[in-house]
Amino acid sequence: MHDSTMCHQRPPLAVVPPLPHPQRLIAPSGGRSDHPTWTVRLVVLGAHGGAGASTVATLLDPGGTGWAVEGNLSTGQLPAGRRPVLVARSTGYGVAEVARVLTRWRARLGRPVLVLVADAATPPPLSISYRLGALHSLIAGVVPLPYLARFRAISN
Repeated sequence: MHDSTMCHQRPPLAVVPPLPHPQRLIAPSGGRSDHPTWTVRLVVLGAHGGAGASTVATLLDPGGTGWAVEGNLSTGQLPAGRRPVLVARSTGYGVAEVARVLTRWRARLGRPVLVLVADAATPPPLSISYRLGALHSLIAGVVPLPYLARFRAISN
């Protein structure tokens, strides 16, 4: 007898654990407690136009301290010493663009963390989960960014 529920289960995604509180990432040289110095620096890259890279970079570094900066994949040059964060929409097109980017990815850059930006308040289609499962060895993990209706109203 065939178990039809097996056909509809989502494959597990590797989710990156949250970063420790900023105070736990203070560099040995320190800094004022109200202005922590982060030892991990990020470059945020959009896998496609409209992916949400600017929004993610701003969310990661709202004060503009330079801890997280937006990069540009089209130049082929990334800031040295930064961990790559790849951003894509949770659509078929978005994940296809992630696959395209990863086929050209240079190993010396390290595996990127993928921020998957929800484009709706519903879970992504099963096909997205399967495609991400096929890419799991090329990425360090997936951080889902849920759909936030309030973002649609923000003008600055």
